Amino acid sequence: MLKKRIRIFKFVFYIVVLGTTMYYNSAIGNIDGNIALIHNQISSNSVNGIITCIQIFITVCLVIEYRGKGFLASGCFIFINIAGITFVMITRSALTPLPGIVMYLTGFFIVFILNKYLEKIDTNEIIMHEYAYTNTLTGLPNDHALDEYLEELIESKREQNTGFAVINIEIGNFDSVNDTIGYVFGNNVICEIVKRWNSITAPNDYLAKKDGIKFVLLVADFLSRKELLQHIEQFADALKKKITLEGQDVYLSGDFGIAIFPEITNSKDLLQCSDIARRHAKQSGNTKICIFENSMRKNVEDDLAIDSLIRLALETDAFQLLFQPQFNSTNKKLRGFETLLRMKDSNGAPVSPAVFIPIAEKNGHIIEIDRWVLKHALMKFAPSITEDSCETIISVNISALHIQEVCFIDDIRQALNETGFPPQNLEIEITESVMLSSVSDATKPLKTLKDMGIKIALDDFGTGYTSLNYLRRLPVNLLKIDKSFVDEINDTVQGKEYIAAIISMGHLLHLSVISEGVENNSQLETLKDLNCDYIQGYLWGRPMDFDSAVRLLP
Repeated sequence: MLKKRIRIFKFVFYIVVLGTTMYYNSAIGNIDGNIALIHNQISSNSVNGIITCIQIFITVCLVIEYRGKGFLASGCFIFINIAGITFVMITRSALTPLPGIVMYLTGFFIVFILNKYLEKIDTNEIIMHEYAYTNTLTGLPNDHALDEYLEELIESKREQNTGFAVINIEIGNFDSVNDTIGYVFGNNVICEIVKRWNSITAPNDYLAKKDGIKFVLLVADFLSRKELLQHIEQFADALKKKITLEGQDVYLSGDFGIAIFPEITNSKDLLQCSDIARRHAKQSGNTKICIFENSMRKNVEDDLAIDSLIRLALETDAFQLLFQPQFNSTNKKLRGFETLLRMKDSNGAPVSPAVFIPIAEKNGHIIEIDRWVLKHALMKFAPSITEDSCETIISVNISALHIQEVCFIDDIRQALNETGFPPQNLEIEITESVMLSSVSDATKPLKTLKDMGIKIALDDFGTGYTSLNYLRRLPVNLLKIDKSFVDEINDTVQGKEYIAAIISMGHLLHLSVISEGVENNSQLETLKDLNCDYIQGYLWGRPMDFDSAVRLLP
């Protein structure tokens, strides 16, 4: 912007000075040589060039003024360069020396002040440019700088007929650092990581900082994919090494997604595909470095299609609720129903919850889905479950992400108030993943639910992280044994003993136990022998619509 203003400023001075000089040629003399000198100065793109233009203008004005008063007969311009600044002088200038001296000193002073002012403008512009193109925390180039450099690199490599790689990087496990130690400490950790990475970057590597905990590395020179992967593994290894700051030890990991030019030819797709590969690396578990393949794009497109279906279902109430009955294992008395969410695609084909629930969690729809299920399930059963004598339980699955939100308890209260459903007949199902961040953080909202009279079931018990110590601290009423264990209950001695241990542990802690996925009488009889309290499965009841479910109520 400054350069543009200077060019306009200099153009105006060019016209004014040149015109004035030619009109008053009798006062200045040697007009041809001075026009050339003026032109050369104005052609400069520097601050000094504009200063020279201002001097010429001031000097010409002074010449005209003094000549009109009879002090100046004739003269010519002299350009003197001192410390990079070109000063303008007049020779053959005086009937008396004083006006000429005053003219020189006045011009010198004005030029000096203008020089300082324009230098400050230049400095401010440099600072603004650095701020606009640099990440202030790390000193690395930011998104704007990355976009420009990437375009330049593409053009350069296209002319050279060579390739390069774009690596999208995300630091894993970093939220726990910010949450437990603090954001200031987290920023210091990021700076330490950047310091390590800067020490291993190759001469033509370009490392840029994106938002949050994401980075982009451009590797301009590599001979083979093997060499490229070895180079990126250096960055992964540097990230894995223990970081010790302020007496705290931190262990991190990262996910690296790679897109290669010229297999992908434009900057937008290179960044997008490297990010797709990074997400694929993150989901795959052990493989933390992944090169983009076209099949990955198909997975992303499928995810986007599912995401659109979720949004549409929320907007149009197109989700479907089914209810699977739970029974007492000894007398087949109805305990209640587990609420199951179903969704169909545009062709009417069912979409598995195992497919759309993870996408809903990833894209931030899961809390809205939880609210929808709570409201509609309780609204359906509220007219039938109003008497204090009714013991039927309606169980609703709630995401661990929702439980961690401050709105969780308010959402439960609102659903109960809007539907009039009795809290003692509501059961909230949680999974063991709710304890991944903090057992104490998970316990607080669950205790609040229990104080409200709401029951709590721990779903898929035995598949995750819960130790006996954790289980003792959680305010749960019911353990649900996962179907995968029930499937093997009569196949191996170990399978039967494992379920027996879970049932015994539950009873030791005064918890009820229910087994999911009971599909045959052999499984049922074994569970009865092991004193399992309740069963749920196709043997006694498949998932059913509300009209079928309400007919089972006592």
